[in-house]
Amino acid sequence: MVIADAVVLKVGTFEAVVPEPDTAAAPVEEVAPDAGGATPTPTVSSSPQSITLIVNPQDTVILNYLLLSGAKISLALRGAGDSQAIITDPVTLQYIMDSKNIPVPAKLPYGMEPRLQELLFPAFNPTAAPATPQQ
Repeated sequence: MVIADAVVLKVGTFEAVVPEPDTAAAPVEEVAPDAGGATPTPTVSSSPQSITLIVNPQDTVILNYLLLSGAKISLALRGAGDSQAIITDPVTLQYIMDSKNIPVPAKLPYGMEPRLQELLFPAFNPTAAPATPQQ
């Protein structure tokens, strides 16, 4: 856990605020209405790709470093009234094996071929062909 108790200011992108021009200073031109009569409406994404957090300056530097170094960041959001302190332990493969009582596999003189270069999650579409690793 890197950032604790951050406040979510906004989910999604902010709209640009353009100041209105002073109508008394400039003459108004008449513009012919569009032949189609319809104005295009902006499309709204159903899942926001951006979140704005309120954090202290040091946490901002940490988040920027993680983002610029290519780290993948996951957020676990809590309710607005939930201010309970949360303590977590660092998780490693050894931690998982110890906490879940998984025995260390025996070393065998054989293994699987070909060796897996990357692990892939299964596809959500049951009719899709299984994903193959890129070589």
